[in-house]
Amino acid sequence: MSNKQQKAKSKPGKTGSVKAKTKSPKDVFAEIRSTADLYEAVKDEPAPDTLMDDLCVEALKAAGDICESHPSSPLPNIPDETGNPHKDFQLWRKWFNEADKILGQSARHSLDYRSVHWLGTDYSFTPVQAACVKILWEAMENGTPSVGGQTILAEVESESKRLIDLFRDNEAWGRMIVRGETKGSYRLKEPSSKK
Repeated sequence: MSNKQQKAKSKPGKTGSVKAKTKSPKDVFAEIRSTADLYEAVKDEPAPDTLMDDLCVEALKAAGDICESHPSSPLPNIPDETGNPHKDFQLWRKWFNEADKILGQSARHSLDYRSVHWLGTDYSFTPVQAACVKILWEAMENGTPSVGGQTILAEVESESKRLIDLFRDNEAWGRMIVRGETKGSYRLKEPSSKK
């Protein structure tokens, strides 16, 4: 374990785990960077290595919090130290920008599934639509992504005859919710899917 990694574990950070978990990686890094920006604006000189080293520790701690709160996201590897705090800080800038792009393309939902962020797009659903999305989401997480339309409608006790009728005016239909592998089944679109 490097000195910075040891410091990050023992030293409380400015970002704190709550902020790192609720803000975008880009915003978290902007907060960390603001300390160096302020120093350079006031002193009219580059921030000293000691300050940059402390900021790299803050970045490491915040990155750890982000990785912990998004365990299934393919975040970039934590950068290796170069021995130069200014170069290390630039590597952190790159890491946070890449993490921001990845998480911006991720999928997440509100507690009741009425609000969903799916691969860079936000969708809203009625209560009945949200119940359908929940079924499809749980099926995807279970590794059995396709569910019969009639099964979904029966489960949510909808009076609609077809799932498409329930989602007729919702942009998620065909973008987030797509046909499954078998006739009459539906699934959530995979990130790499071309359908």
